[in-house]
Amino acid sequence: MAAVLGLTGLQWLALAPRQAERVPPGGATLEWIDPQVPAEAAAEIRWAYEALTSSSRCVALVAFRGGRCVAHLGAAAIDALPGSAQQGELVAAAASTKRGNYLANLTLYPGRFEFFQYLPRGTQGVALAPCGEDGCLVAAVDAVRGFSRTDQAWLAVLADKIDSTLQDATEPASL
Repeated sequence: MAAVLGLTGLQWLALAPRQAERVPPGGATLEWIDPQVPAEAAAEIRWAYEALTSSSRCVALVAFRGGRCVAHLGAAAIDALPGSAQQGELVAAAASTKRGNYLANLTLYPGRFEFFQYLPRGTQGVALAPCGEDGCLVAAVDAVRGFSRTDQAWLAVLADKIDSTLQDATEPASL
């Protein structure tokens, strides 16, 4: 009986979850924010990117608003031009339904190709967070299942903050 308990204990120790391996995304690096974005909102987007990259495995942040790219910070496809990213069906669905989506293992999803026009092919996963009425943040990660639930919640909060800043910056001042 003691031997069985001892072996059971050793088995439990051997079942520790492994950390997902980081995969260098490759590609290029972009630091682009649409010049039409107000300075205060641009600073907020930069801050959100720095906060995500310092607290998670995020390697890129792409912001869409009104169906067009307004920011691309971090890893990018080699041939991606600043501001050329176009939202695909998954991003448009997240923006219109106001429901985020997390593609934890991008290689398993047929829709992954919509992200490869502006993110490197080495991207392992993406998290989509709706940003206001017609926007979406796309955060790329360098490991399969690289974003925890906390990271996803943090991305949603950042999306709300960026939306609030963009709305305040674009609304006419009331007298």
